[in-house]
Amino acid sequence: MLDYLDERRTYLRGQVHEALIPLRRLDGTLTYWSDGLFAKLKGRLERESGVQFHLRTFRSTFAQVAKDHNVSIEAVSRGLGHRTTRTTEIYYGRIRTESALAEFEQAFAVSEVRFSN
Repeated sequence: MLDYLDERRTYLRGQVHEALIPLRRLDGTLTYWSDGLFAKLKGRLERESGVQFHLRTFRSTFAQVAKDHNVSIEAVSRGLGHRTTRTTEIYYGRIRTESALAEFEQAFAVSEVRFSN
C-alpha cells in the first residue's frame, strides 16, 4: 500500500485528484477511467499475467489492508464510496481477531501504581 501511494504521488506530479487510480490523458489532465477503458485494461492485465480476476476483489483487499493498518472504519467507508459505515462493516472491513484482542488489551491495560513511603 505504501509503495502504491508513493507511485501515485509521482504519477500525480503535484496535482490533486480524488480518484484512487486517476487516468492521465495525453494532454496531462487527470480524469476518471471510463468503464470501457477499465475493462480494456483489466483484459490486458489478465492476458499478460495469465491470471483471471474480478475487480471487486480489490475492494475487499483495499478495505482489509486499510483496517489492518488501523485506518478508521469511517475512512475506509468513505474510500469505498459508501454512504454509511454499515455496508463497509458487513462486507469489507472485518477486524482480525488478533487486532481486536490487542485493542481490548490496550483499552483495559492498568498502569502500574507505586506508593511511596
